[in-house]
Parts: sequence; C-alpha cells; structure tokens
Amino acid sequence: MKKIATVLVLLLITSALFAAGDISVRLGGAFSLVAAKNPQCAVNKPTDGFENILTDYDMTMEKAAGFGFDTGLVFKLSSDYNLYFDFSMTFPSSVTVGSYETTRSSLAEDYENDYNDFKDDIRDFKSITGKTFLTNLEFHVGFTKNIALNDSPFILNIGGGLGYRRISSGEKMTLRDATKYYCYDLFETLAHISLDLNLDASYKVNDNFAVGIVLMPGITFYSSSKLYATIYEHQLNPVESKDYYDDQSANTGMKPKYENSGFAAGFTLAARIGVSYTF
Repeated sequence: MKKIATVLVLLLITSALFAAGDISVRLGGAFSLVAAKNPQCAVNKPTDGFENILTDYDMTMEKAAGFGFDTGLVFKLSSDYNLYFDFSMTFPSSVTVGSYETTRSSLAEDYENDYNDFKDDIRDFKSITGKTFLTNLEFHVGFTKNIALNDSPFILNIGGGLGYRRISSGEKMTLRDATKYYCYDLFETLAHISLDLNLDASYKVNDNFAVGIVLMPGITFYSSSKLYATIYEHQLNPVESKDYYDDQSANTGMKPKYENSGFAAGFTLAARIGVSYTF
C-alpha cells in the first residue's frame, strides 16, 4: 500500500513542477470521520499462544472521528485545472474496532497500570518514561476544475483524487536499569486508502486572501490493520533494546505481531475550514 501511494504522490509532485499559474497555501482546522470494514486476514495470524491477547480484526467495522489542524497547497495548472495537496492531523476521542472501544481515558488507565507493574519489576528499573497516543494522520492528493462564477468573489472548485489515513492508538515506554535500557510497545495502526471527491468553496477577501471550506467525502477500497506488542519470556513485557532493534530476534518489537490487509469498502469524510493566501 505504501509503495502505491508513494508512486502516485511522486507523479503528482512532478505535475506540480510544471504548474503554470498561482500557488495557494491554506491553513485551518480539520474534521475527519472514518467508518470502514477491515479485510479478511491473510498474513501473520498469531500462532504463539497469544491469540486471546492480540485482537482479531477480521471483517470488523472500524469507526473514529476527531478534530485537529490542516494545511493544504493548490497549484494552478491552467485557467481551468488545479492540483491539490492536503495534510492534516486530527485527534479522535476514541477508536472502535468491532465491539472494542479505545478512548483516551482507557489508554491513560492502561498506561498507569503498566507503569506500576514495571515499577515493581524484579529487574529494578531506575527510570520509566513513555507516552500514550490516539492520532489520525491524513494525506490527500488530486485534481480540481474551476467552476466559472463570472465576476463573483466566490470561488468554486470540484474534482477528486486519492486519500490516505493512518490511525494510531496505544502506548510506548522506555525503561532503564543500572546498565541498559528496555523498550515496551503496545499499539495498533489502522490505515485506509480511499477515492475522494473534492468540493472546495471560498470567498475572496482581496486578490491574495480568501476564506473557505473544503469537503472530501470518500470511499475506502484498501485497508490494513497491525498490532505491535513487545513480548519477553512469553508475556507482554519490556524487551532489551538489543533484541528490540534486532530483526532476527524473536523478541523484536519492530515487526507487527498481527497484520491483515486487503480490499474492503468503507466511508470517510474530511472537512477543512480556514484561510488561504495566493502567491
């Protein structure tokens, strides 16, 4: 999925290099909603006895919504057509997979429990630092066509393209004893590629500044879900750094313990509101 997205982005960036007109930069707020089904798992089924710990996402619905910030670029390719790039980060209040819901408060509670457990560990950790997170990163690219509104100060562009979003939720820790440090991860990533519509309406304050709104409803067609968990001595536990970063180690934390990916349908909605400046 990443390779496909990278190739498409490179093609669109190449098109932008040949842009013949103005460049507009937008800054503002963002809202994102995703309601999509995960595909049937095809690879990396858990087989190490932790099936009851690692959540099975096969053919389950995923839901998340949140607010955040957005930035966008619009390249005027001609008098009629534009190339757009949009990047945003939103912060969902929760993410639901099947019947299981993760909230910010539940993440904080789990982190506190893990912190207290590791504080009393026989390895006698001298320091424990870490964080919890629940974020959604999105990237959209595509083309729009200018809709003629004569001499009106309103601007309307309609088009479409591709969207990519990656929701991450969980916790990460770094722990130190007297001589070395350990790593602990327990988080999931849920990613989707979508076909989007792009409806961009704005009002020109003057020749350079405009305020407007962008709506990008989309249909997801490819999804993936991964769960990362560091395992030591047959339990979810901190892993010594030399093993954590070693791809050949059975205790490595760099590879997902569970993964599925494939074609599956869903719905997404991205909404942006902000101010743009045209150079």
